[in-house]
Amino acid sequence: MRVSLNTYAQQNGSPSRSSESVGWNPVLESHQPLRFCKPPPGLLGQRDVKFLARFQMPATRLAALCMGLLDRLFKKERPPAIAELVKAADQGDREAQCKLGFAYADGEGVTQDFEQACRWFALAAEQSHPEAQFSIGVLTESGEGTTQDLAKAAEWFRRASEQGHAQAQFRLGCAYQAGEGVRQNTTEAVKWFQKAAEQGFAEAQVNLAGLLAQGDGCEQNLSEAFRWLKLAAEQGYTPAEFSLGLCYERGDGVAQNHEEAAKWYSVAAQKDLVQAWHALGSCYLEGRGVNKDFLEARRLLRKAAEQGHVGAQLELASIYIEGKGVTVDFVEAAEWLYPAATSGTAVAQAGLGDILQSHRVVKPDLVQSWMWFSLAVSGGYTEAKEALANVTSRLSPAELQEAQRLYHNFTPQAPSEVHKSVGAPMRR
Repeated sequence: MRVSLNTYAQQNGSPSRSSESVGWNPVLESHQPLRFCKPPPGLLGQRDVKFLARFQMPATRLAALCMGLLDRLFKKERPPAIAELVKAADQGDREAQCKLGFAYADGEGVTQDFEQACRWFALAAEQSHPEAQFSIGVLTESGEGTTQDLAKAAEWFRRASEQGHAQAQFRLGCAYQAGEGVRQNTTEAVKWFQKAAEQGFAEAQVNLAGLLAQGDGCEQNLSEAFRWLKLAAEQGYTPAEFSLGLCYERGDGVAQNHEEAAKWYSVAAQKDLVQAWHALGSCYLEGRGVNKDFLEARRLLRKAAEQGHVGAQLELASIYIEGKGVTVDFVEAAEWLYPAATSGTAVAQAGLGDILQSHRVVKPDLVQSWMWFSLAVSGGYTEAKEALANVTSRLSPAELQEAQRLYHNFTPQAPSEVHKSVGAPMRR
């Protein structure tokens, strides 16, 4: 049988897929963490990195720092700036309370303590301090220093949003889109994403573009989706840069332009976005918007494939099956099909089954071939039925029983790395 790996790869991440496909969303395809509009919390994520970075220093300096902290703890002293903040905060100064909350969240001038951070943020928040309202919302959402409560977090985001806080507006939009802490309502999500987007908040611009592209919670408008993506991309936001490339590649909301598509893929690829490696590699493979370059195509596709990108794994396999710029090598092809097949991708399973039952420079393994063909058929790849019947006729009763055992014990795994276990025993 002949398995069309290129067709599947294009339908699972390649930019050549038609924009008429059902439910296309440039945001979802470019940056999976935004699928539920929940990027890593900016407040704690960046500050934790900053905190940990303090320990990247010579041992002597680290020892001195530790001694200084111990002296401060035993003497119960705080730096003058913190002491002044505490005094002002105790007197009800909401700005001081908010700053003290950040000091405890960051561990700057005091021992890091999220419970204390919550306490001071909450005091400032009750006095309508928007930054404190947003911050206590983040901590309440994550459960850092307080009991996790998505409904309370959403309420804090709402209170900050009503004062024009862009990050809070974005997080409130996320809550409405995911239905976390509030009843799911994409119309409300659009409303709050737009408010944040109009303030130049790139993440909100991308999420708004995604909803506009789908017509979810609003009227579908690809040109408006493109406009918001372009604004975010021009701020250097990587998912937007990649998604803008998709729009140019497909002609969604803008005139089709392969050169512009390749340009934006390249920008995102330089920032190590896996999907951009795959898309740009496909461009070099097919000569879309760039000069055809098989070597560069393989380099980029390999980088994406090694990170578990199924589309890239399939395209690499196709390169070695068809001999695109390389000598035909079915074993190398099988090694790239294997991680995609183990993740449950039916066409990869069919391709691997086909290689394992053949005599094309590969040691046949009919038991494994039967298992992969069976998995492909049960996964919806009906083109493998005839090949499965053929392999079944070539198995002994004992071999068929073993193949059935392997089939029933199969558990899909994440395609996070390139598996080489099919390599050595397959070569003649």
